[in-house]
Amino acid sequence: MRFVACLTAMLLLASLPALTEEPDGSSGEGPAQVRDIAPGDKVVGEKVQLQKRREWFWSSRTAGVESRRQAARMRLLGVQQTREMLERQVLRRSFGTDGLDNWEPMGPEPSRFGGWAFGDISGRVTALAADTAGGTLYLGAAAGGLWKSTDDGVSWQAIFDQAGTQTIGAVTVDPNDPQTLWAGTGDYIESCEGYFGIGLMRSTDGGVSWEPRNGSGSSTLEDLSNFSSVVVDPRNSDHLLVGGRIRGCTGDGSSTTGGLFTSDDGGATWTERLTASIYEIQQDPSVFDTYWASTNQGIYKSTDNGQSWIQQTASGLPTGSTGRTELAIAPSDGNTVYALFDSGNSGDEFWRTTDGGASWSLMSSGGDACDGQCWYNAVVRVHISDPDTVYRGSIRIYKSEDGGATWADLSNPWGSSQKVHQDMHVLLMDPSDPNKVWAGGDGGLWLTDDGGANFSNRNGNLGITQFYAIDVHPTNTDIICGGAQDNSSLARGGADNVWDLQVATGDGFVCQFNTQDTDIVFATSYPGFLPNIYRSTSGLFGGYSIVTGFGSGIQLFDRINWVTPYLLDPTNPSTLYLGTHRVYRSENNGSSWTQVGPADLTGGSGNLRALAINRGHPDVLYSGSQSGRIWRTDNRGDNWLDITAGLPGGRQITDVAGDPDDADRALATVGGFNTDHLWEWTAASGVWSPVGNGLPNVPANTVVFRDGGDVFVGTDTGVFRSTDGGANFSPYMNDLPQGMVVTDLKYNVAAEVLTLGSYSRGAWQTTVGNAGGGGNPGEVENTLLLHRAGPDIQASWDVSCNDASTPGQTYSIQSGSLASLRSGAYDHSPVDDACSLTSPATFTPFAGDRYYLVVPNSGGSEGGAGVDSGGVSRPQPDATCGVRQVAACP
Repeated sequence: MRFVACLTAMLLLASLPALTEEPDGSSGEGPAQVRDIAPGDKVVGEKVQLQKRREWFWSSRTAGVESRRQAARMRLLGVQQTREMLERQVLRRSFGTDGLDNWEPMGPEPSRFGGWAFGDISGRVTALAADTAGGTLYLGAAAGGLWKSTDDGVSWQAIFDQAGTQTIGAVTVDPNDPQTLWAGTGDYIESCEGYFGIGLMRSTDGGVSWEPRNGSGSSTLEDLSNFSSVVVDPRNSDHLLVGGRIRGCTGDGSSTTGGLFTSDDGGATWTERLTASIYEIQQDPSVFDTYWASTNQGIYKSTDNGQSWIQQTASGLPTGSTGRTELAIAPSDGNTVYALFDSGNSGDEFWRTTDGGASWSLMSSGGDACDGQCWYNAVVRVHISDPDTVYRGSIRIYKSEDGGATWADLSNPWGSSQKVHQDMHVLLMDPSDPNKVWAGGDGGLWLTDDGGANFSNRNGNLGITQFYAIDVHPTNTDIICGGAQDNSSLARGGADNVWDLQVATGDGFVCQFNTQDTDIVFATSYPGFLPNIYRSTSGLFGGYSIVTGFGSGIQLFDRINWVTPYLLDPTNPSTLYLGTHRVYRSENNGSSWTQVGPADLTGGSGNLRALAINRGHPDVLYSGSQSGRIWRTDNRGDNWLDITAGLPGGRQITDVAGDPDDADRALATVGGFNTDHLWEWTAASGVWSPVGNGLPNVPANTVVFRDGGDVFVGTDTGVFRSTDGGANFSPYMNDLPQGMVVTDLKYNVAAEVLTLGSYSRGAWQTTVGNAGGGGNPGEVENTLLLHRAGPDIQASWDVSCNDASTPGQTYSIQSGSLASLRSGAYDHSPVDDACSLTSPATFTPFAGDRYYLVVPNSGGSEGGAGVDSGGVSRPQPDATCGVRQVAACP
């Protein structure tokens, strides 16, 4: 979202902007009306907000490594580690020894926006390519993967879900073979997010499968994680040029450097030809040995097939530290080239050459050349038959018919009548239709087929929303709200699966439902000198007003996290808690606030990133800080105890969860690399101890208890489950895209539904199975942990797995330590002396207790067979029904 410049000051002062009503244009299918907070157009952009976003993202991902570049490499290793675990899990499933809980996407796919003229929104689009002869369009997203459409964007299919990342910087179709696709990973628009890049990928089957093509040795693309361009030579598909930026950023969030590379063997080997941050590479449309490149040091040209490059300096063309620079060659005249400089000699400048670079003309500058933040959103493309007609995407879309001297706004100023969502990143010209232009930006994809007079929404079923956090309605898990990067606060209104604008907040952050009165809903916007928490008392799509402004009781100039933590007491939801560098409590639904506990819970630096309340013991709360400290209160915040002891130093606390079965136990996730990522605290020990065997070596972002024995952790490579209280984990990702960054998890006890919010592909849900297994086939590790409070449970399996001398396989329901069950010590004992229940005998477990289903084989030895939550047989795998265990059933 972009707001007027004055709103920036308002947000920084944390005062309440005026509320205006916008009509709903959804023909009765969405909310009756949506109230928006001061919609307007930010002329100077949102540089402060974007920088804060970068700081928030990186603040929990740099510990344990020497550089951001190393952090990206470590995440790539984490992707590989996760993939190996998934492959082993698939093998176990083939033996029937690991149950399945399937995740389903909950959207947005995409979301309405309160009846605004541009229609549905999805997420940030970074790359477009087309096989126009075959009628196929490809779309790359900042964090939502690569998608394919064969009907002009009416519908989309994700084709990158098994690649290992969801960030795309560039996509190209081989001009000689439309089944060969190239995808450069890493989001070049947000250069810091090259953290998610895994290099250059190639598909030779139209996107069904992918392979890396990064070369090796000294000539490799391994470190080029922000791809901006992939060019395939139409004369020879083995000749490629690629460019982008290297992993990591400087302290102020700007990119460091990058390179332009060429390959003559289809990506098997690479040679670096130019060292600079590369923003665009284009090939002359007729003189194929000629290429142009825009960099952070100006414009370069090659006339020898990309081997050597000469910087363009004629006529005072900007050189040196030019910042972001974009270019475009006229398809009908290779001598006409346009260049847009974000920081030229006098600010933003738009230049043109009509003689191949021998001379250049400054066509426009300042606000006439760019309407703001061209360091973030900038793209230039030229009409396919008229070299004087040029399109520019910046905050909005502009068109010039006189070579860039004057510009017409095609998309209207920010507000409900805007034709296209703001912040444009990519324009694609149809080579056979001069009036057809695709436009991708922060809200998704639009198409004009009349040269920009009109635009149609082409977001189809794109599910590429980046959620910071989500919440779920207490009694209807179909109703979800979430705070989205650059797309405000969105909500799914119910069983009709429709998402719509909850409230316009720029970036949206944490949303919350009142569990007893769901007409009371909260949402958040950018923090300034005060937090910005908004409340509706008339439902999810009602009117919102700020509850944390001047006079609310919250002190000015507190240190506030970009994603401001706050929560509601689940049993008394009129009580709220909010964290800055201290904690505030409200007893009246947020109308007023009182600071509780110590004046500083951070140790003097940073802010609180996490607040948690134990749902089973709501008097118990935890705070977790950027500085690695955790405090605990057992009397609703009146008194706090520092329980940091034992935690690794220098690690952000990304989340804390209290054990609902034990008020004196908690788990916490930490950021960074090269440490344990999950820690356990008990009152008995008084210190934190590492747990979480099996979690990948990547930042862990969120943790939630199902009960004391069943734990879920969301990480930068997916979600993982432990059925032994957090000691051991395995992937819990069936049907989830690989490389998904899980930022939030919520568990609904009554429905047994787990919901995740991802920083890439929106929200997902699964109904959690009542049993979970793991380990190697045929071992006692496969003993099943049962949580069901009823109805009855019974074991069943294939007749072939009965010993020939045993008329009926037997099993027992036992309780005890799963660790000892697995170790062979067997300190457990049968429940109600039920050591030998013959199928189909049944057992009814009790609420709150944990049980293990153990299958004794002939002679009473323990085996590893069992039954999953749906009653599906899970027999031992090999020809003799698995390895017999030597320990007898007690």
